[in-house]
Amino acid sequence: MAEVVLEKANLTKIENNLKSIETEINQQTNAINKVSDDVKNVSNELCQLKDEFEKMINEQRKTAALQQATTELVRVRQELEQEYGNYRVVRETMLGVLQATDSALVREKTIARVSEELMLSTPKYWLAPVLVAVSAWISNDRDLAERAIREAVRRDEEQTALTMALICRRNRRVDTCYEWLAIYFSKQKPEAFSNINYRIVDAYINGVFGVDEKHLCDEYMNSWIERIKGNSSNFEQEQVKVWSDYCTRYTVDTDEEYTDMKDCVKEYDNIKQYVSRISSVDIITDDFRRITDAYVDEERLREDVDRTLIDLISRYDKDEENLRQEEKRQQAIKDFNGDVEAANKMLVDEENADYNKRVDLIKQMTNTIASGRECRPSEKKTAISFLRKYIKKGFNKYITENREAFPNEITVSVDGWSGVTQYDPNRADNKYHEQEMLYAYTQMMENERAQRLAVASKDNSNIFLIGGIIAAITAIIGLFAFIPLGIILAIVAAVCFVKIPISKKKRDQNVANINMEYNNKIREGQAKISRTVSQWNDAREKVVLFDNNPTRNIIA
Repeated sequence: MAEVVLEKANLTKIENNLKSIETEINQQTNAINKVSDDVKNVSNELCQLKDEFEKMINEQRKTAALQQATTELVRVRQELEQEYGNYRVVRETMLGVLQATDSALVREKTIARVSEELMLSTPKYWLAPVLVAVSAWISNDRDLAERAIREAVRRDEEQTALTMALICRRNRRVDTCYEWLAIYFSKQKPEAFSNINYRIVDAYINGVFGVDEKHLCDEYMNSWIERIKGNSSNFEQEQVKVWSDYCTRYTVDTDEEYTDMKDCVKEYDNIKQYVSRISSVDIITDDFRRITDAYVDEERLREDVDRTLIDLISRYDKDEENLRQEEKRQQAIKDFNGDVEAANKMLVDEENADYNKRVDLIKQMTNTIASGRECRPSEKKTAISFLRKYIKKGFNKYITENREAFPNEITVSVDGWSGVTQYDPNRADNKYHEQEMLYAYTQMMENERAQRLAVASKDNSNIFLIGGIIAAITAIIGLFAFIPLGIILAIVAAVCFVKIPISKKKRDQNVANINMEYNNKIREGQAKISRTVSQWNDAREKVVLFDNNPTRNIIA
């Protein structure tokens, strides 16, 4: 007995010790969890502090960049003023002289004096001798004008030539204008054409400079095209592909027009590829006609050319370029409040803008039509006048490349049935094939119906009748031998007899459902086949009509 009490005492002590250990573990776990939470909170606070610190550093960096940009902007502008301040005065004076010649409000002596003074203060600038030449021109001092022009040409022949051409146009000196324009054109590289270059070509083609009676400039156009063609052995193929791809944008989606063919004709994709293209011909023709028939506002073109002259005179000289780029960069940093990265991105995007890119003359013309950007109607008409041959060839490729794949027969599949209808050029339609297809389809569906009905019409009531009779006889015997069994068998017999009319009714209902199902399927399938054949005939008629007519001349 003492041993039992001792064992119980020992167990109690052990239990108490275990509870103490469990309590200690729980306390330690809670302490660890608290430490973990504290660490997590500290970590979050450190992350927040890090974010705030980085934000503060970025703000300080932007503030420092903004301050530096402001300082640099002052320095660059001071340097520009010191080095090129007279260039700005020359530009402003030149613009003033052009306005003065229009209004006749300034004396010739004043213009001559100011021009000669600026000539002395800008020994490298090409525009200064041009200003002297214009001044001498106003004063009818031919000798001085010629000497000044020679000096301007020596300093920058291309800019001088374009400026003089535009000034001569402004003063209706057509022959002299074309002499200068020819010099300007001779300096152009057709592989690197700018938007301004193309604007001048467009003005020339549309007669803004007057009639080129001596044909001083028209040969440059042809020579440029030939030069670009000579740079690529696949030039014509490339152009044809460009305009074929361009026409592809107009392809008409025929899916909604030919919904049944799309669903059940195996060759539909080949049909669609051709019909969708010939359906786009009128749209393409109308679009090109809108371009070629567009009204060209010659007065607006002349105003644009005058603006080009103003832009040319106002443009910074190449000697200023580095400082001007630096000024632009510092101004961008200032505009973005010291965000150097955003400022640099804006400058790169601006530099890479399509308008500033130089491409070859053919691409310049192609982009005018195909890029989707806003262009003057005259520019598109000019482009077509040079690219007409390639546009037509590209269109012909677009139309004909899927012609051979257009089928002469189609395979129609409806509800597991398939039939073929061929195109007979000696018949007006394919109705005779339609009747054959409808008959074949109906026969297949009737055969399916018969098979289904054969299964559904089987009379299962005999099984219940025989089962009921056997159960009834057995029940009678069972009532004499073992009454409970007899009663059960009697119930079974009753159920079998009740099932007989139910089975017959269910059989009749199944037969009726099958007949209704196949009546609907045959009606809908026949209608689908008829619509499909009708759509096929419609597609064929479009193709025959198109193929029997001469190839459309999409550009007059």
